[in-house]
Amino acid sequence: MNQFLPVSIITPVFNGELYLRDFLLNISKQTFKDFELIFVDDGSTDKSAEIVTSFMVHDARIKLLEQKHFGAARARNYGITKAKGKYLLFLDSDDLFEETFIERMYNTAISDGSEIVVCGYSKLDFNTKKLIAKSLPRSGIYLQNELTSTLFQRTNPASWNKLFSKSLIERENLKFQDLKTCNDLSFVFIGLSKASQISFINQSLVLYRVNVPKSISSERGLYSENLIKAVSCVMKSLQDANVFFKYKGSLLSSLSSSIIYELGNCPTIARKLEFLFNCINQFGPVILFSILKTVVLRGIRKVKLFLQSIT
Repeated sequence: MNQFLPVSIITPVFNGELYLRDFLLNISKQTFKDFELIFVDDGSTDKSAEIVTSFMVHDARIKLLEQKHFGAARARNYGITKAKGKYLLFLDSDDLFEETFIERMYNTAISDGSEIVVCGYSKLDFNTKKLIAKSLPRSGIYLQNELTSTLFQRTNPASWNKLFSKSLIERENLKFQDLKTCNDLSFVFIGLSKASQISFINQSLVLYRVNVPKSISSERGLYSENLIKAVSCVMKSLQDANVFFKYKGSLLSSLSSSIIYELGNCPTIARKLEFLFNCINQFGPVILFSILKTVVLRGIRKVKLFLQSIT
C-alpha cells in the first residue's frame, strides 16, 4: 500500500455487529479503490472487532484501531492522527452508499480544487428498507466568503456526506467535539467557514439509515443541550476570526432547524420546554423568533407542494 493515499475513510464502531457486514460489503463494491478504511473500535462488547478482522484477512486496505469507550468524537480524532489520505471521509457504520460515492466525491475535489465536497443523501428506514426522504444541495463551486449569508443552511451539520481535505483539518486544527450527540456540528461548520473553496453535488450518494436499533440517535432527546454546546463552539470560532456578523443570519437559521429537530426527539412536553428555555437563555429571545419564522416557511412550502400536486 502507498505511504500516502488519495482517501482515508475513518469509521468509529461501537457494538455494530447488526449492520457492520452490510457496511463492509457496501464499501468493498465502491468503484474507487485507492483508499484505506480505518475502523476505530470504541470499546465494543459484541463481535464488531471480529467482523472487521475477518474482512481484514482478504482486504489489506482495512485497519483496526482500538480505544476504550470514549465515544465517536474521540474515535474520529484518533483516526485522523493515523490517516494517510489527502482527503478524509468520516462514515458511520450503520449507513450505506452509492457505488460511485467515493469516486464522485474525490474526483470533484480534484477537478474543482475544493477543500470540502458536499453531496446529497436519502433517508432509508432500517426496518422497512424504504426511502422516506431525500435532501439535495444546490450544485455549485464557491470560494470562501461567497456564501456567508446562506452557508449553514446549504447542508446538514453532519460529517458523513462530506469529503474534507486533510490539509484543511490540520491547518485549522479541526477536532470533533467530545459530546455524545452533535459532536460533528462544530467540526463541519467551522470547517465550512474556513475552507478556501467548497463544492456541492446535487445528487444523493449516501443512504442515511434511520430507526437503527441501539443507535445513539434513538436516545438523543436525553442530550439535546449538546446542540447548545456545539453551536456555542462555532460562535466562538467565528467571533475569534471577526466574521461572526457575516455568518450570524445563516447560523441562526440553521440553529432554528436543529432546535426543531432536537425538540422532536425530546420524550416529554416538560423536556421540550426545558430544552427550549435553555436555548433562549443561551442565544436570547431572537432564537424564538427565528424558530417561528422557520416553522412558518416550512408550512408555506408544504402548502405550495400540495397545491402543485393537485394542479
